[in-house]
Amino acid sequence: MYLSHWLAEEGATGSPKIILRTAYRAGMIKNEDAWLRALQERNNVTHSYNEKIALGIVRQAKAIFYDLFVQLKDEIDKNWL
Repeated sequence: MYLSHWLAEEGATGSPKIILRTAYRAGMIKNEDAWLRALQERNNVTHSYNEKIALGIVRQAKAIFYDLFVQLKDEIDKNWL
């Protein structure tokens, strides 16, 4: 994950949750709750053997989480490179 590598170079290390919180405090991501929800859903889908639940997570990824990554890319391009 690019975010964790970049933040590690800046001295921030730890779990994905810590990386997301650090990125939020640094202004790299704007919606900490949405990113934490995306992380939780990612963890859920890796352990989901229920097709209905997995498809729900995929729908969320398309509807909500994709935009988070677009915003992150734009933020990095604009302010962090």
